[in-house]
Amino acid sequence: MKIELNEYELKMATYLAELRDKDSSGHHKMGHQVPHANFMGIAGEIAYCKMHNLYFTPMASGRPYDVIHGVYKFDIKTSDNPHRTTFINEGCVREGVDGFISMHTDDGREYECLGKISRKRLLNDYVVKDCRYSPAYIIAEEDLIK
Repeated sequence: MKIELNEYELKMATYLAELRDKDSSGHHKMGHQVPHANFMGIAGEIAYCKMHNLYFTPMASGRPYDVIHGVYKFDIKTSDNPHRTTFINEGCVREGVDGFISMHTDDGREYECLGKISRKRLLNDYVVKDCRYSPAYIIAEEDLIK
């Protein structure tokens, strides 16, 4: 299922991404991200919440998850890579997160939920690989639960 963000939602994502960019400029984890990573991440969070009629709560610092869906806490990973592969940084797989949701966009306006994977399955069935900037789990689209 794909969902398109309206102008207001895109402006909100842009504004919040600018705040996150300023806030994260001193943190090393953000040092290697592509310039639009914060925008894509926030827009993916908004799109997932819109898709499932959930309340979007931006910028809640200190929590390891992006959204609560039912009783589960998910970290949303959004990408625009053409292989539709999900990269989950090793440092993101911590207590307080039940699983990860993979969102994909081609144009930054329309988003699709590729699926989800539990933290437990990730830790039990996958191996951390050396990626360009940091160790990460690499999940193919077909390995995600729809």
